[in-house]
Amino acid sequence: MAGCRWYILLSLILVVTVVAQAQEKKRDKKKPTNPSLADEMRRKAARPLAAVKFRATWYPPAEIPKNKTVPLAVILASKKFPATNDDYWVKTLWKRNFGTVVLELESGEWSNVRVHQVLAELLRCPASIPADKNRLLLIADNTSAPVALRMIQGISKRLAGAVLISVIPVEITRSGRALWSPGRAGWSVPIWAIAGMRPNGNANVLNMWRKLGSVAPAGSSLTIDTRIGRAGGFLLPDETISNWLTTIAAGKKPATGPDRQAQAEIKTYTAFAKALRKTYKAAANAPAVQSRNENISKTDGPFVISLQPPDNWKRHPSAEKVYNPKNRPVDAEGKSIRIGRTYYAEVYIAPEVRTKPFYAKIRAAKFSGTAAGLLDDFTRRIGRGGYFAVPLLRWSEGRWTYEVYSILLMWKGKWHRWMTLVAAGPGSKQAPAAPLIMVMDASGQPNAAQMTAIMKQLVNTTKVRWLGTARYNPKKLNWGK
Repeated sequence: MAGCRWYILLSLILVVTVVAQAQEKKRDKKKPTNPSLADEMRRKAARPLAAVKFRATWYPPAEIPKNKTVPLAVILASKKFPATNDDYWVKTLWKRNFGTVVLELESGEWSNVRVHQVLAELLRCPASIPADKNRLLLIADNTSAPVALRMIQGISKRLAGAVLISVIPVEITRSGRALWSPGRAGWSVPIWAIAGMRPNGNANVLNMWRKLGSVAPAGSSLTIDTRIGRAGGFLLPDETISNWLTTIAAGKKPATGPDRQAQAEIKTYTAFAKALRKTYKAAANAPAVQSRNENISKTDGPFVISLQPPDNWKRHPSAEKVYNPKNRPVDAEGKSIRIGRTYYAEVYIAPEVRTKPFYAKIRAAKFSGTAAGLLDDFTRRIGRGGYFAVPLLRWSEGRWTYEVYSILLMWKGKWHRWMTLVAAGPGSKQAPAAPLIMVMDASGQPNAAQMTAIMKQLVNTTKVRWLGTARYNPKKLNWGK
């Protein structure tokens, strides 16, 4: 009996030890991965909330309805905000029959303000303003952005909308700074984000909003208001946002507003897209031009890509991305490089003698849908990469679906534009290898005939084959082979 008791006791000790170790590992996973950031987060959590004192200025609506409430606009005003924007915004909101409060800080910093402190201040609303504190319109600039972004995440059911002026959409996570995520509840709030397009001003902010817009779920309302050539201090309300505010004041969910940058691209380059389509259709009936180049064949991951490049064009393996869907460290010519997730295999070709930025990419993607679906997926993914792809014209011929894009990127203080002709083919469940061909001209003066000739050659000769996921080792990925 004594031996049995000792056996039971040792078993219990062993179980308790294993459980304690498992809980310790679980706690370690929850800890921030960035040590310096972890220390900063602990210090902030340990110290008491900083004293914050607001100076609130209340404005009644233009007409006070009988036995009804009006939405309340809350302007979280930084020191710069009133000097440039306050009068304009208050006047615009007054015309749309909002009750308005301008909250300024007499002491403290906006980065230390908590959501409950703002809500407590709203309880001081004068009785003469019949404001509905469950129908809040939030207006903030980049200085007051931290609390504004937290309000969208935390009290979304009380927000009728949010206007964010030159706000950088970032948040602090356990791993460091990251692109802000409104969360499932936050995406239900109609957001009007205003950002200028000056390369040395707000264009980086605009790029971040573009990335966020590329992951916006269906049914959300995110308007990215690009003020052409304007910086942050001059982003004032205009007719388009005034109509948006009128809809909110009426108690309705507003539709997404116009995208000025996309509209400008469509207006400027649709004629080129139509000319390119006309040229391509005419070339489709012409006999194929025989290339003297040897075929290119590349195996990468579960894909095989083969094609015959046009005359005087060659492959550039060093410019090709490696198929790496799991974001593993890749052995690239003896160097371990974390290159990010890549969901496709790629071949990069360009003229042997370059006189302008003109090249083509041939990709094999794991995709089992239609060619049109692959183009839609391409548009979303390129947006997540920080590019702004504006579709101009789409058409189908046989198994291929074509689309002309204007692709924009702000880089090194300058806007760059790629006029791009993309051809996509379908994939299947049995062999989910779908071809995607891009012919890109970033010269500023794209040549429709040149782009058409290159695309026709690639469409006629490109083949992609599916090897299957069991046919490759993801730990030994290929590099330019």
